Amino acid sequence: MEESQYTMTQAEYETAKAWVHDKCSNLWAVDGAGCPGCRKRSWMLPSTLVEVRGYARGNVFVPGIVVAYFVLECKNCGHTLFINAEMAGIKRPVVGKEGCDE
Repeated sequence: MEESQYTMTQAEYETAKAWVHDKCSNLWAVDGAGCPGCRKRSWMLPSTLVEVRGYARGNVFVPGIVVAYFVLECKNCGHTLFINAEMAGIKRPVVGKEGCDE
C-alpha cells in the first residue's frame, strides 16, 4: 500500500479494519441490516483518510478544527459511511501554527 499524508499506514489500516469488524458487522452479516441504501452486503474500505469541511458557497472554508475520517463504501450503490478516525483509534499529531501542535 503506497503511503502519503492522505493514505493510512498499514498499521492505521489494520486498526480501521479491526474497528469496522468489531463495530459494523451488521453491515455484511447474513442476518444483518446490510447497506442502508440498497440492503446489499458488499463493502470496501479504501485506505485514504478524508476530511469534511463546512460548505462556504464556493469559497474555501477553513475551520479551526478538521476531523479525519475513513469511509466504508457500498460496492453496489455507492452509499458511503464516514467514520471518525480518532474515535476508531487512529491518532495523528495535529501540525499547525507554533504552539498549536499536539
